[in-house]
Amino acid sequence: MLQVSALSHPARMLAIYGGMTGLVYVETDGFRRDAPFMFVLPVLALALLTMTLRMTAKIKYLTASSFITIAIGLYLFALRRRELHYMCAIVSVSHILYLLSFMACIRRLWRALATAMVLYLLAVIYYCFADLFRSIPFMVTALSLHLGVICASVVAAGSVWQYGSKRTDAQQAALFRFIGLLVCLGCSTMVIVDQFGRRYYNSNYALSIAYYVAQGLLFFANERAF
Repeated sequence: MLQVSALSHPARMLAIYGGMTGLVYVETDGFRRDAPFMFVLPVLALALLTMTLRMTAKIKYLTASSFITIAIGLYLFALRRRELHYMCAIVSVSHILYLLSFMACIRRLWRALATAMVLYLLAVIYYCFADLFRSIPFMVTALSLHLGVICASVVAAGSVWQYGSKRTDAQQAALFRFIGLLVCLGCSTMVIVDQFGRRYYNSNYALSIAYYVAQGLLFFANERAF
């Protein structure tokens, strides 16, 4: 009975999130039609589900706030796609909030991953913005900081997965978090490269799927860890 009860709660939340994501897929014709509010509904559902979890108030509010913030950023981006830097600034706040929710778990820094992320960040910035800083310095700075925040989050999550957590012994949760943030980094990189580097056509479907998978992984990571 205890095992069934333990499994039913996450399964129910997964069903709710998956069902809402499926509804968005149907209502937007396979993520092809713009529907800003519909698009962020599953993430808002994650924020509400977070508030039902049994975790400390600080972690609960940080996690829920991160989902609400990213929903706001993506909603505004869907309305004004040319103002990418504003969306990235808001989404960066979301990642900072989520980082704060698990940062105390870091036992030791994964230096190899940190080095790889620094090199990755410099490569993307150079590829996309090498000739643009003088013409659009504010946008370049905002987008670079956005990628930097996500890279820092990836390093933190990877360090918890690689060396274990100070607070919990949830290796699977740490892996979920690490993969989720890597997917977030890939999504943000793809959006920025699409605007300033190589053009990706018909990428909305792949980005939407990756985005929903990433947010689900981040939710279940904290749900299992705390």
